[in-house]
Amino acid sequence: MDAKIWIVIWSVVLIGMIPGAMVYTHYLAYSNENNIQTLADKLLANSSLNRQTIYVIVNESPTPQLSKAVLEVEGNLSQYGLVSSPYSQYVSFLTQVTGNSTLARNYVLSHGLQGSPPFVRELVSSDNSSFLITLTLNYSNNFVYKNGSTPSEILTPIVQSEIRPLGPEAYVTGTGAIDYETQELTQKYAFVFPSLFLVLAIAIGVALRSIRAGLLGFVFVGLTLYMSYFSVYLTGLILGGVDYVVNYTLTAVILGITTDYFIFLIYRYKRDKKSINGSRKAILISGLTVGFSLATFSLVKGFLSWGIVLLLSVILSALLMITLLPAVISIFGGKLVKTSEYGTKESIFSKASRVSLVYLVLILLVAVPAIYFFFHVPTTYNFNTGLPSSLNSVKGLTILERDYGFPIIVLVNKTQASASLASFLQKYGNVVGPYVSTSNVSQFTVNNGYVYYLIYVKGSPYSTETLNVVKTLENHHLIVGGLTSDILALQRENVTVYSLLELLVVSAVGLVLGLSFRTWKYPLISLSGVLISVTEATAILYLIARFLLHIELIYLVPVIIFVILTSLGSDYSVFIISSVEEEREKDGDYVSRGMGRTGSIVTTLGIILAISLGTLAFIPIAFLQELGISFVVSIVIDTFVIRTFYYPLMIRILYNIRNKT
Repeated sequence: MDAKIWIVIWSVVLIGMIPGAMVYTHYLAYSNENNIQTLADKLLANSSLNRQTIYVIVNESPTPQLSKAVLEVEGNLSQYGLVSSPYSQYVSFLTQVTGNSTLARNYVLSHGLQGSPPFVRELVSSDNSSFLITLTLNYSNNFVYKNGSTPSEILTPIVQSEIRPLGPEAYVTGTGAIDYETQELTQKYAFVFPSLFLVLAIAIGVALRSIRAGLLGFVFVGLTLYMSYFSVYLTGLILGGVDYVVNYTLTAVILGITTDYFIFLIYRYKRDKKSINGSRKAILISGLTVGFSLATFSLVKGFLSWGIVLLLSVILSALLMITLLPAVISIFGGKLVKTSEYGTKESIFSKASRVSLVYLVLILLVAVPAIYFFFHVPTTYNFNTGLPSSLNSVKGLTILERDYGFPIIVLVNKTQASASLASFLQKYGNVVGPYVSTSNVSQFTVNNGYVYYLIYVKGSPYSTETLNVVKTLENHHLIVGGLTSDILALQRENVTVYSLLELLVVSAVGLVLGLSFRTWKYPLISLSGVLISVTEATAILYLIARFLLHIELIYLVPVIIFVILTSLGSDYSVFIISSVEEEREKDGDYVSRGMGRTGSIVTTLGIILAISLGTLAFIPIAFLQELGISFVVSIVIDTFVIRTFYYPLMIRILYNIRNKT
């Protein structure tokens, strides 16, 4: 088809996408598709325990001098929800005893918590060094506004302003407060994302030795991202919403494949005398491989929208690159880059393809323990890990975990509630509930026939110790709820979900590559190479995270890296395999010639992708830092070890080709 016709067609298509791309954010759903609702969650659905709560930690002793300020702050906050502190609880208690609220308030203003009963001191630390003010909102824990924010997150700056009379040692914390300050922190580093595009443009220009090529690459990256937003809109229309977390994966994938396809096409145009038909075929195979491998997300519970968005985005991007880009090249190619013939000098990649089998043995010796570690790597479900300790919400959270802990909720039938059960639960922490400080069962009743106990275990709800407490309680056939219980349920679910996802991605990549090249050997080489680079990168990332950054490895990072690099790794596989297959028709050592033709471009692509995605490591959010570092490490291993040495050695072994020096 004539180049100008392709330009016209794509102009019409891209203009038609504008309305959808402009409103794609309206279809982002901020409630996780994979939420797991336990029996405890169902029983607590209409309970006050299932309400968003903002915590104010005052890192001072609850002295009489603070009484007035605290009660005034509570009065100001009461318009937003149910407020409680040891001072207001004591006022309520004295009011019930004396029948005079004024007298009760005046006593607390003068004497503080002097003479208060034990239940009032539940909001005071055991060493009397801090106390709590809680603001419970009339919104369930799962309630989220359409823009993705929660009521507790929106109210955080208001609460921060209201508590100023309490002094600098008062901190607002809780899920909403941490989300609010994390978002504020991310916005400070918003320049990183635009800089990523700038880095790509510069890198493309340097790689192709053309400023114009760099600018054109910037344009095509923008176009493919624009189409990916339209894909989100289209998926949202079909499903009603798209999980917002897919944005991270979507951005990485689209940046990766667009850069790869752009440089590969321009490079082949530059080196192969304007003949890019073979390159278009390679890109089509690659696009199908990446697209259908990522589409397997949809076959896993909770990831339906991920698969559809990624499939649409990748296929649209591949179509754009094999039609519009060649059309632009055919018209402006001479002004973009100068064509050049191959030199007679043998490249270092040709020489590297003939190294001894000792290199392969060394690669496999390192890979075996890395693969084992990948499937046993310790991870955390705590996305707050690594947040700057300077954040007020983090300071408050540290004190909250140290002095109080987060509650584990135990639900039992009314007939099971007893002093002996309360005594058993007290082995694991400070307990609030029937037969502890009161025998009044009714005040702890939820959902008709059930009552609850709260066990406050000091420390993080994500810690191994807290998880083991929940497991022990479950082994005693108790219904357990709370954050730690939900984490444990999610861990159990993910063992199956992520294993299935990894299997489906590997199967899809292997199937498409196998059908495209009509052999099982190339898929085996490609997938085993990716497995080695991903597992070794995970091991290195774990060491960096624990011993240099002093944070834990977040559980989603190895999974995302595996899926993305298994998919994107097929790009390089297709480029190398296509080149080797083209040289196979000629006499001589076609493996060396094929590697020589693609070695420099694959290395260039790897360096560009590593630098670009590595910019995420500069954002002081542990999840993004770990993603950025893992991208850099895995891509460097993949580029300089797997593609340079492992690939040609495996091709020679499987095809029984002798080294020819």
